[in-house]
Amino acid sequence: MSQSDSRLRKADRVGFAASLLCAIHCALVPLALSLLPALGLKFGEWVD
Repeated sequence: MSQSDSRLRKADRVGFAASLLCAIHCALVPLALSLLPALGLKFGEWVD
């Protein structure tokens, strides 16, 4: 295995991990925001 193959594999793993973290973040943030009022946490009280 050459050095460039090793770098590509490492970059591929980093890209996969970043993509996975992004997917988890994008799935959990809307869920968390929708649960804030149920937990009694108010934000933006100026909005009716």
